Amino acid sequence: MSDDEREELQKFVQFLAPSGRIRFNFAYSFGQALRRLLGEMTEKAQVLIYDFGYTKPTANFDQDRYLKQFGVSLFFSVCFPYIQYIAQQNHWQYCLTEYEQGSSQLMMLYRGIDTEKIQGVFKQQFQDDASAHMEQVMQQIQLIPKESKLFLSEMSLHLDKLSKTEQHCYGILINLSMECYRRSFTREAIQYAQTAIKRYGPMAISAYHLLGQVYQDMNELDKAEHCLKKALKVAPFLSGVYYQLSLIYGKKRQHTQFIKMTRKFFNLSSQFMIWEHLVTLGLVYLEAGKRKESKGVFNWLKNTAHEHPDVVPGYLKDKSKQILSQLFT
Repeated sequence: MSDDEREELQKFVQFLAPSGRIRFNFAYSFGQALRRLLGEMTEKAQVLIYDFGYTKPTANFDQDRYLKQFGVSLFFSVCFPYIQYIAQQNHWQYCLTEYEQGSSQLMMLYRGIDTEKIQGVFKQQFQDDASAHMEQVMQQIQLIPKESKLFLSEMSLHLDKLSKTEQHCYGILINLSMECYRRSFTREAIQYAQTAIKRYGPMAISAYHLLGQVYQDMNELDKAEHCLKKALKVAPFLSGVYYQLSLIYGKKRQHTQFIKMTRKFFNLSSQFMIWEHLVTLGLVYLEAGKRKESKGVFNWLKNTAHEHPDVVPGYLKDKSKQILSQLFT
């Protein structure tokens, strides 16, 4: 690697900013390829993902906070959570292992295979599993009944089993934030997400995304918009962020921005489309005075739902026909 390439790569890794070198901007292509790979595999399948990493702070630009905090390299702490997110969307399961002697991390993705069996074989080969203990504690927290009024105190008891360093790893922080949010402990959800952002900065993509959802639920739309834009600076490939932003702009009645974010969402979403959002887009076009574009959306929905009922829900065809007859005749 040349000196200028090395400098460009270091800049990219340190700040996770877009690089002038196309080969460093791999996140979008990587995500699309992985979605296709997982989506097309048979019901019984497994994938092993391997990352070269290092266990010395000097290998990570003297930022020792990466050491033993959900991985020792940027790939493990940023890309592995992204891979998990894609895997879960495609109904795959995963387990992780960190093999310190080899300065390496591995992830096993699988489906249609007995979970205990595959995890047992996988982890048996790598006895020094740095993430297994944290994963077990997190699973115990997730199993606390949702209706439990003592959730926070029970959660604290489980967290006491972890070291202070483990409690501040990114995977633990973001999962705690999600659990608190799911159980309507909004203040705690915000605190854990903010801690992740404070420790990991721009890398805390999912923390920014989650905060955006929390603030939107609280109707604090400016705060929500700020957090989601922070997520997009590092991860412009995440379609869900554009969807959340479109909802915010819809509530603010900022039609131009709503249209822009919605188009981005549909352009990036190769799977898990929210087709009903196209109806909203058509109505916003109409309200913004763009009748041609509005009519085009509803005609497309009507025709596509008719031709591909296995893709677009059939009730949207009827809804589109009704809107077309009422507003465009």
